[in-house]
Amino acid sequence: MDISESALRAVYYEDDLDQFEDYAPTLEKILLFKSDSVHIAHAKTEDELNALMKTRPHVVFCDNDHGLSQKGPREGIIAISKLKPRFPDSLFCLLTSKGVQTQSFGSYTPNPDLVISKSSLAAPKYVEYLGEKIRRMIRRSPLRSTELSINLKEEGPNHSTRGVSLTKEELHSIVEQVIDADGVQVLASELQSAALEPISGGFSGAGVYSLYMTRADGRANVPAVLKVSQRVQAVQELENFQKFVKWRLPYLWRVDLLGTGHTQQFGAVCYSFASGGGDRPLPVNDYIRRGDVDVIDKVLGSVLHSNNQTWYSEQRPSGLDIREYFSQDRFYRTSSKREVLERYFYSYLVDSLKDSGVDVVEGDLFVHFDGIKYPKLDELIFAHRWGRVTECVCHGDMNGNNLLYAGGDAPVVFIDFQDTGFCHLFRDFVSFEASIRIEHRVERSEGESDLDLFRQYLAMERKLAASNWTVLNPDLGYAYWASKVRNTAHQNFENESLALYLVANIVHTVWIFERAAKWAVHKRLRMAATILESALALQRLSEKGKPK
Repeated sequence: MDISESALRAVYYEDDLDQFEDYAPTLEKILLFKSDSVHIAHAKTEDELNALMKTRPHVVFCDNDHGLSQKGPREGIIAISKLKPRFPDSLFCLLTSKGVQTQSFGSYTPNPDLVISKSSLAAPKYVEYLGEKIRRMIRRSPLRSTELSINLKEEGPNHSTRGVSLTKEELHSIVEQVIDADGVQVLASELQSAALEPISGGFSGAGVYSLYMTRADGRANVPAVLKVSQRVQAVQELENFQKFVKWRLPYLWRVDLLGTGHTQQFGAVCYSFASGGGDRPLPVNDYIRRGDVDVIDKVLGSVLHSNNQTWYSEQRPSGLDIREYFSQDRFYRTSSKREVLERYFYSYLVDSLKDSGVDVVEGDLFVHFDGIKYPKLDELIFAHRWGRVTECVCHGDMNGNNLLYAGGDAPVVFIDFQDTGFCHLFRDFVSFEASIRIEHRVERSEGESDLDLFRQYLAMERKLAASNWTVLNPDLGYAYWASKVRNTAHQNFENESLALYLVANIVHTVWIFERAAKWAVHKRLRMAATILESALALQRLSEKGKPK
């Protein structure tokens, strides 16, 4: 059975061919309540059933009797209990000619979604009842095809279990679930196909795609954004959207939730935009990368500006100081401890500078080169009491890939709410600042070496760390834009210390650094420069606070 078929696809597991031929026409009438085109395949054996399940049928009918195979009167229940956990996107119906005691289900879980009495299928009212019921229970609208121009096994969403990758059949099922609306096949009979184009994602390992639906007349619907991730992450994102986005963000800033879908291993959330623009929506990082840096002002003047406080006005004390707060396992999604992340950074620093002909003296508390002693992070941040952390509602991963802009008068909108919730005040700001630092075009003169560039970045970051919230000269490139982010952060939280921002910037950048092994060298040099100079500025702040 070809996945490109637009018919509603069902499998009837029945070992008796005569029984299949007797009941399949009635089952087809029931399914026609959902779709005007139905295909029912016959699976006589368990092997045939397993093979057909790979196509992810919309409905699975399992006969419970199986008299010919002499497997006993519970073969259908047993088959459903085995398959349903692996195929939660299929509807499982148990067919039986005998009464089924509810207590008999207890030993075989999960239970069928629906029990159908074969002896009642001759009654038109029963068929109509089943048709209406199943129409709403099937949460997938049949779609002819889903096209995606990448290798899902190599470039699709990541999964924590090694070797698990999203399949084309799973993706097709997810899109069918998204376009279905609570069991009502809205426009699905007019929708011919779906096309997905990859959008640059953040660091969560999700697959983020522009979704375009094509109608029967060849016209395309307005684009949407489909985010596919591990199922548990998708569930968390949906909960965060309902809790922190739906009733908190202004309509023009937030995306509209179109639908969700899931398989056993993966889940998806699909968003549309409350307000469109002149072009197709693109991540803000794409604009920064190509030199359209005015988009940064668009972000700062809307979603981050203190006059437009929504999330950031909801503040609460965490009860923890910086050392305790940033040492928690919950801070950032990573399996690596902060000590491992710091070790990775310093190893890179020593090795890269040595390759450039610069000797680095590394001690327990400092790294020393170019006549400057830069304090190491562990003792500086996690052994010094910088004060208690205040939290507010944050997006949680506001890198420029999760901010979309369609050009013109369109607003900047958010996607990806997996980490949305109460976080330290500056989390969104240091995240967006990092995007600017990473994506801003490189300022490299002809013949300029990596070491020359690194020294230039150190000087820029030194001015940034010493700016004390003020906006720098525009000639300083990415540091100028970073200073505008910090100035906006200060306008939001005037009573918070610069030390808290510097700590947050260091922790966030060290976390990113581990993921940057294959990035362009200028990006890693910028991150290294901000870590070092922020640490040096923190040390000076701590020395100012010491009693004379």
